[in-house]
Amino acid sequence: MRPCGFLSSVPQRLRSRLVCSALTMLTMVSAASAVSIAGDRLPRVVSLNLCTDLQLLLLADPEQIVSLTWLARDPRSSPLAGAAQRFAFNRGQAEDVLPFAPDVVLAGTYSTRFTVDLLRRQGVRVVEFAPVTSLDDVAQTTLRMGAIIGQEARAQRLVAEFHESLNQTAGVWAKHSGDRGPRNRAVLLGAGGFTGGADSLAGNVLTHLGLVDAARRYGAKSWGRVGLEELLRLHPDILVITTGSDASREPSMAIEILNHPALHDRALGMRRILAPTTYWSCGTPLVALAAAKLAAAAPAAASIAP
Repeated sequence: MRPCGFLSSVPQRLRSRLVCSALTMLTMVSAASAVSIAGDRLPRVVSLNLCTDLQLLLLADPEQIVSLTWLARDPRSSPLAGAAQRFAFNRGQAEDVLPFAPDVVLAGTYSTRFTVDLLRRQGVRVVEFAPVTSLDDVAQTTLRMGAIIGQEARAQRLVAEFHESLNQTAGVWAKHSGDRGPRNRAVLLGAGGFTGGADSLAGNVLTHLGLVDAARRYGAKSWGRVGLEELLRLHPDILVITTGSDASREPSMAIEILNHPALHDRALGMRRILAPTTYWSCGTPLVALAAAKLAAAAPAAASIAP
């Protein structure tokens, strides 16, 4: 298996060692323990949330992973779907967890509330993770996960490589100026006109790349909606189209705004860039891959040093 094969679409100079080393970890069994349970083994873990699934796949030894959510296996949701196939899956129910007697259960703060409460009443250790809304949170969450599962050293290495990758893409969209100055006013646009502002993780990525959030004036500081008329009035330089990987195969009324003729009119001068949500819907170090893909589309990308 080639753990890093999916990086082939990103120019070599923009690829960091981040994703390569992280995915390589999925094919290895660590030869030494870090922090142990009862002094002799690493904790066995069940995940009840897609985002904790991904962190677990990036950091844990395979024998530590007892169960992941069913979403981890779905390529429409998970960028690590292939690696997740080897593990048992759950649908967030207590009966999916209790028979395995895991040392720790990972959950999101807004998901599987009934299951989390029931497990705690049964004396099961449950650790919750809040949604990640910034690149700084990505690093902190990764380090926290490493501490919980006894993989601190691995988490520190992954965070260092994450920061190294981000350094290569910082401000790339602001480095190009045309006759009218930088053409870097952008709007994130998803199904139904869903948009993320600078206070969302996706918006944070755009700011990191030197893109200016053109929708902020409509109050989309975190997540919100922007209508077609509002979008045309904004007239951003760039539309970052955020869709699931299956959007073209599963048409819906919500998707129709993305296909409206006005957003394809060359005369309006809006550039469309497709950005599948799988790499940045969760706050893991894989967000650096989303940043690298968007950086590769920048006019100044050719000037980035290898």
